Amino acid sequence: MKRFLWKSIITRFGIPWAVISDNGTQFEDGIKKRLEEAKGKWVEELPSVLWTHRTTKRRSTEETPFALAYGVEAVIPLEVGLPTTRTTEFDVEENELSLRKDLNLVEERRNLATVRLASYQHQMKRGYDKNIRPRSFQVGDLVLRKVMANTKNPNDGKLGPNWEGPYKVTSFAGAGAYRLADLNGKSVLRP
Repeated sequence: MKRFLWKSIITRFGIPWAVISDNGTQFEDGIKKRLEEAKGKWVEELPSVLWTHRTTKRRSTEETPFALAYGVEAVIPLEVGLPTTRTTEFDVEENELSLRKDLNLVEERRNLATVRLASYQHQMKRGYDKNIRPRSFQVGDLVLRKVMANTKNPNDGKLGPNWEGPYKVTSFAGAGAYRLADLNGKSVLRP
């Protein structure tokens, strides 16, 4: 029960004010048994990693994924053991009103996060574009093509070549893309 609470409730929704249980055995289903019998230990760590991911503020939105999903910040496990303003001044009725108010504002909070994300992406694009030197090639120019993950020889490892070629430019394909052919004139397919 303790493991279920941590993995399925606390790491997803935060610490509940009260837990009501019928002491049922439905938690011991076949899927859980299969996961426990799995050889990889990463499965056990996954809920904790997901909790960290959900409760960490993102630079791009200035919000946590938890807050965007539920409209309020999660009560972290540390706040249960140590007295904080949030836990010592807790009032059930006041909390209900606050939750209702936050729920009404959650859509506005999400919209604001969307605007912040668009602004952040624009800043990232500007920073990236600042370092890009536009290049254009003419038909007949010899060029090298970057080796992509799907075209990389798996036997090369990390020390394999980053570029392949030379190839000859056969035509312009639009938006900085070109059609290539090897030196024998055979067209090179897209990676």
